Amino acid sequence: MGDVAISGTVSTRGEETVSGFTVGLEANGETATQHFDANVSADAPAKFTLDRKLSIGKHETLPYNIWVEVDGDKNTVSRTLTSYPQKAVCEEGTGTWCGWCVRGLVALDSIKRNYSDKIIGIAAHSGDPMESDYIGKLSQYIGSGFPAGSVARRQKCDPKDFIRFSQALLNYGEILSDVDLQTTFDKTTRTVSATTTVHFGEAQKNNKLALSYVILENRVHKPGDNDYRQHNSYADGKAGVMGGYEKYGDYIPSEVMYFNDVARAFIGDFYGIDGTIPTDVDAEQAVTDGRSFTLPDNILVDDNVEIVVLLIDKADGRIVNGQSVELVPGGGTGINGVIDTPKTDKSAVYSVNGMRQKGLTRGLNIIRTADGRTIKVVK
Repeated sequence: MGDVAISGTVSTRGEETVSGFTVGLEANGETATQHFDANVSADAPAKFTLDRKLSIGKHETLPYNIWVEVDGDKNTVSRTLTSYPQKAVCEEGTGTWCGWCVRGLVALDSIKRNYSDKIIGIAAHSGDPMESDYIGKLSQYIGSGFPAGSVARRQKCDPKDFIRFSQALLNYGEILSDVDLQTTFDKTTRTVSATTTVHFGEAQKNNKLALSYVILENRVHKPGDNDYRQHNSYADGKAGVMGGYEKYGDYIPSEVMYFNDVARAFIGDFYGIDGTIPTDVDAEQAVTDGRSFTLPDNILVDDNVEIVVLLIDKADGRIVNGQSVELVPGGGTGINGVIDTPKTDKSAVYSVNGMRQKGLTRGLNIIRTADGRTIKVVK
């Protein structure tokens, strides 16, 4: 994992302004202090980053103490740094008929663009052609009324709060685990071979942990099919700004819509496949699960498939950790080689989530040319 910077925010509950503070750090038997001259008040907290960094290797844990001292008064906090990365899993109930579900599209797009290293998004459709058995199982965790969502199957929330609740969850992870997923794909037979390795940082005795696999499809696109147009309650800006969708009318045409993170199927048991994790696991033990499955017929483009593995605690149903990989790297959201852009009299530029743009923006752009070709370019 390497060197990790330690930063934080200092605030005060008193009415007086504090002029300067000292931050101390103790780890591995060594102590370092650093003074900061910033003023701190109840209305103006001060951020800090220590020059001293903590060094930690992969699959290690490092306890440390950090304190803030002002005029001899010391406030100490004990923390543990781990190199067992955790991902939060956000699941949403959605549908093309649901006008307010547009904000779920925006939320999941933000996750995919900005937080894919920390958060996994899953869109479970209901009442439209993208519906699968997934929504029937998920409904107990998200409640009624779309858009409805859940973070780690423990916190029901509106999709607009996915990132906020995920960040809170990741700050207080309970089980030290690192999930690694490797896949291979036989395009002829449409068979996926998945190998999951879970590294545990602490012993898990008499646990009810299990793995579950989910098949997602990105960039689901059916131009000319009105069943794939999206109802839009943010039409013409009447409900405020919503990721550019407010520029459209009551329905966003199917020619524009690209649906990501679409839950196509789960493999085995939605709640966790028994026997995938032993009942007793030792600290620093690695557990491996391997299985093969065929892609379901409801997938439109195999190259756009993403495989997700979930580590689930069947004692209460919550998702402890997860990992995802594109079945064909670059197939669903990236670039396959370099494609020359043809000269055309007219073209339309779209972002990766299907929103029409005025021109090329930084990152991935989808260009539909006058002759009907679709081209992916990076600026």
